[in-house]
Amino acid sequence: MTNSHEAISSSADAADQQPSKVIVLGGAATARKTTSATWPSPSPMPFVKHDGGRSDAGYRGKAGDYVIRAIAIAAGLSYLLVYAELRRRNEHFRRTSRCRAARRMKSSTPRNGTNKRVYDPYLLDLGFTWTPTMGIGTGCRFHLHPDELPTGRLVVRLSGHLAAVIDGTLYDTKDCSRGGTRCVYGFYQRS
Repeated sequence: MTNSHEAISSSADAADQQPSKVIVLGGAATARKTTSATWPSPSPMPFVKHDGGRSDAGYRGKAGDYVIRAIAIAAGLSYLLVYAELRRRNEHFRRTSRCRAARRMKSSTPRNGTNKRVYDPYLLDLGFTWTPTMGIGTGCRFHLHPDELPTGRLVVRLSGHLAAVIDGTLYDTKDCSRGGTRCVYGFYQRS
């Protein structure tokens, strides 16, 4: 065995001739059968580099506008329309909410992120429905992988990020799928 914590066993199981993954945790080795839904990922999520229309709208440089991009792509709306609506909702949230997140907002621009309390009602107003895929203590059950997500137009919520997935293809400015292993906390799907 190698010095790494994970190694692939070269021996095959006699019953079904599938290789197994050997995981070494604190000196104890355990074997697990590989299937299409586990390691290694049989086909990573197809990726299309897409800025949601940001460059066409005249914006340049880098920004943390992943919420705008994901909504614009999945809903099929223009970047400017989504930007203006999120800006209006951010301003309302900043002025009327008493929560800590609202008090910390220095401006209402969605350029550097938008709070979930702002984008969630907007997506619901656009006709999307929320489907949670994780709960407290459940662990990761769905990954950013085409075999684990439904078809259609989705906005998937990841750790610190939102991305658009259309019919099993990831649309974002960079491939954030981590080879199909990134955990999906939930997704908004057009109903």
